[in-house]
Amino acid sequence: MGINKDVLVCILESHSFCVILYSMLIKHRTYKQIVIGTIFCFFWISVGGLIFWATYTPPSARPPAAKVAQALQVVSIKTIHNPGSKADLVGIIKNPNSDAGSVRFTYKFLVKRGGQVTQTIDGESFILPSAQKYLISFGQNVSDDAEVSLEIGTTQWNFVDNTFTPPDLVLVNKISNVIPGTSSDTYELKGLVANQSSVDYTKVIVTAIGYNDKGEIIGISNTFMGSLVSLERREFTAQWPLLKGVQIADVKVFPEVNVFSPGAVQQKEGIQDTRDVQTRTPSGN
Repeated sequence: MGINKDVLVCILESHSFCVILYSMLIKHRTYKQIVIGTIFCFFWISVGGLIFWATYTPPSARPPAAKVAQALQVVSIKTIHNPGSKADLVGIIKNPNSDAGSVRFTYKFLVKRGGQVTQTIDGESFILPSAQKYLISFGQNVSDDAEVSLEIGTTQWNFVDNTFTPPDLVLVNKISNVIPGTSSDTYELKGLVANQSSVDYTKVIVTAIGYNDKGEIIGISNTFMGSLVSLERREFTAQWPLLKGVQIADVKVFPEVNVFSPGAVQQKEGIQDTRDVQTRTPSGN
């Protein structure tokens, strides 16, 4: 018995429709599952984010690292024996820091005889960034065979930024004269110091140093000039004893002012607040 052709076509078309309908249902179910899964995923991510935000405590900020300055360096020491039994002690030191000066540091000369310290001479001073400094102790009882050393003590550093410039104090003229004496002479130096800075200074000091033809220090003087306003010129006088027959071959003059000291300068840009910081000392000290 044969199957009618029209019936067979109808059966086949009904089967194809069922297959298509099933495929559509499967795709719809998969799409629905993807959508539901995505919603749940975003939900739990949001819940986790809210919990993290509610319980998160940011780490405490680290304090800025303390600035460290290199220790002042002793370059050389000189003992100037004057007529009579007195001597002037001169210590030359250097500040290796370009970003820090010292408003105040302590030092001491140690006088030794036979390996034993017989005298300690204390002092204090200041120094600007990258500067060389002459530390002086006048009129000490130091014998010719004594050994003298210099130690730097507590240093109070002042850090500066890159706008800092040292005072523009210059020597514009000098005249020297030897005043005869009975057993020794007196070397006298007169000069003019000009303040070419744009600020006024109230505590200007002038250090004058005399050298012989070998480049050795044979005389030294410290003169307190006081105030020196912007563009002003002021005269100073320096003197020291001079042995008979000794010649001064050269004189160097160093005007300076402690710009870190309150009241020494009217205004100076680039200076930070005075503060105590750690001082790094050479290895072995």
